[in-house]
Amino acid sequence: ADPAGQGAAAFCSIVSNGTLEGCANAMNISVADDNIKEDVRAAGLVTSLRGGKIDRCVNEGNIIIGTALEKGKIVSAGGVVCIVEQLASEAVISGCVNRGEIRMTLDFGGKDSYKPYQAGYGGVVGIVNDGNNEKHATISGCTNSGNVSVFFKNTTNIGPQKNTTGAGG
Repeated sequence: ADPAGQGAAAFCSIVSNGTLEGCANAMNISVADDNIKEDVRAAGLVTSLRGGKIDRCVNEGNIIIGTALEKGKIVSAGGVVCIVEQLASEAVISGCVNRGEIRMTLDFGGKDSYKPYQAGYGGVVGIVNDGNNEKHATISGCTNSGNVSVFFKNTTNIGPQKNTTGAGG
């Protein structure tokens, strides 16, 4: 499991100062559990990129997440990389392709629809968060042809949220 919560990726959980080059994934990843209290992160190749390079990699697997939202919980999915964060060095994602579907179903459970949460989703990258770090992330020459969709269940009123983001398609 990813140290920040529940993580699933075909190749590795964390890349920090490494290189992943010319890799391909066709495995489907599904996370469907309303009882998960930690963060949920899923990606075709890498759950957390903390520096280094992801070059000419391809994801063809579908990533399907169905989970309940909890206060402060992060739910994220990306075709190639789930989240870019806590950068120890420059992070570069170049020439990557996502052809898989990214689908998230987030369940409010009929409770407080205004509880803060963070949801990130994208064909290539789910969330880019380099914060106030001096290191930066670069995404170039990447494409997404997979369908990206998010559905909300058991709520009639979605109020202001902490973050709902999408990066890379």
